[in-house]
Amino acid sequence: MKNFLFFPFLFFSTLIFSQNSVDDSKKISQTELVKAMRRIQQAQDKNPDSALAIANSYLPTFKDHNSLAELYLEISTCYYFLGKNNEALSFAQKAKDVSYLGENYNQRVRICGLLANRYRDIGLIPKAKSSLKEGLNDAEKIHDPQESNWV
Repeated sequence: MKNFLFFPFLFFSTLIFSQNSVDDSKKISQTELVKAMRRIQQAQDKNPDSALAIANSYLPTFKDHNSLAELYLEISTCYYFLGKNNEALSFAQKAKDVSYLGENYNQRVRICGLLANRYRDIGLIPKAKSSLKEGLNDAEKIHDPQESNWV
């Protein structure tokens, strides 16, 4: 009788622990993303070229849309520091396109704000206004008051 109860318990406990390992892998990915972003940002101030090389080396590593959007933002910032506005806009636009694959409105708002600043810097005021409006529309979709305070 003990063996009869033991096997279902073993089966269900295996299912429970396997679900936790999936969550752990997501945490590891998020941890890796934070480490990568920190490493890139530390290099940006001193040497944007090396920061760009570091960022490009992470491109094959991150596959999900949130990570890719963050990485594209960092690459855009590197190009901006190097004075390459077209490339900076291109990667900021890629970040925006990738972010629209998910529903991370907080990220979308930040990307639209960055695009608006980039457009303003090069004198494309109508595009800057359009990007700001788009960001404001996305900001209205954030229903959590704690998250909306960060926007």
